[in-house]
Amino acid sequence: WLLSATIVGLFYQQVGWLAHEFGHHQVFQRRWMNTWAAMFLVNIGAGYSLTWWKDRHNKHHGASNTDIDNLPVFAWDERDLDRLVALNQPKVSLRTIPYQAWYFLPFLTTLHAIWALQSIRFLRILPSYKNRHIRHYLKAELITLTLHYAWLIYLMFKTPMPLITGPLFFILAEMVGGFCLGIIVFFNHYPQQHFSTDQQLTFLEMQVLSTRNIAPGVFMDWFTGGISYQIEHHLFPTMGRNYLPLVRDRVRALCKKHGLPYAEEPLISGTHRTISYLDGVAKAIIPSLQERFAHVKSH
Repeated sequence: WLLSATIVGLFYQQVGWLAHEFGHHQVFQRRWMNTWAAMFLVNIGAGYSLTWWKDRHNKHHGASNTDIDNLPVFAWDERDLDRLVALNQPKVSLRTIPYQAWYFLPFLTTLHAIWALQSIRFLRILPSYKNRHIRHYLKAELITLTLHYAWLIYLMFKTPMPLITGPLFFILAEMVGGFCLGIIVFFNHYPQQHFSTDQQLTFLEMQVLSTRNIAPGVFMDWFTGGISYQIEHHLFPTMGRNYLPLVRDRVRALCKKHGLPYAEEPLISGTHRTISYLDGVAKAIIPSLQERFAHVKSH
């Protein structure tokens, strides 16, 4: 059952990448076919809401790295200081941000569970969602997510001594799935440049400056679902993963022509840089944060 739970966790990641392609309308010419295929894959397979994903992912592609807000767990930019103060959670902030580089990797194991919970919360507001077309999918969302958890409960009860190993199976699958997703998602954008919504940038500048590729290879292209070519994906979001390597050299040349950096690193060294980046942000803002919250220590 340990191996089975690990495979289920990896399945969460891989079915998520596949649904990502359908969600970007990369597969079928008819958009409705892509939408229903994506819902089947991501809702039943991974336990996320497709409409929740579309809501956050469209914003992400439209204004990359203007939408990152993981406070008070992670501060990704020195400008997060004011937002931390505005949250008015001094005890939490002073106990988390100084150590964010240390708990970054363990935190990744919770990402699948966080996304699943966010999906459920999103369905609660879906009946009043501003987009009528999105509201139309509420019943399908409820049915497909129910099927996901029914399938998951069935797997839990197929383990030996299910009352004991069943919950452990669930937790291990969540942790493996979360880590496999998070190690890629956080790599691609979070340690890159962050922007405010009023900054004037061209589409090319915003997408390239906020994005980082993972050095390609046969295994890495499979493990990342092709989004190791994140720069290319952001420039051509409807392009299938099989074509992204073919435009890589052209995109690199385009960046060079316009004086833009083409960021690409191996997964391990790039993850180390992400951790170092988090440590640097924490060290930069903690003195000011302690000063702003000095009154807390005095009480």
